[in-house]
Amino acid sequence: MTFTVLVTRPAHQSQPLVEGIRARGWNAVSLPLFDIRPVADTEASAERLKALRDADWWIFPSSNAVARAHQL
Repeated sequence: MTFTVLVTRPAHQSQPLVEGIRARGWNAVSLPLFDIRPVADTEASAERLKALRDADWWIFPSSNAVARAHQL
């Protein structure tokens, strides 16, 4: 049985995953459904993060979000 995996990661991040899937003998189709871009107002975003500095938990939806927050 051959599987086909649809990879929806942004184009600049999908290649390692596609290669790994293909290395296992499966089909991989790259279909980037979104693009990762920095926020327009970095100052306001940085202020929001500072205001939440003492929160018990921070939840990020992706490693991209963590990287951007760390930059801010």
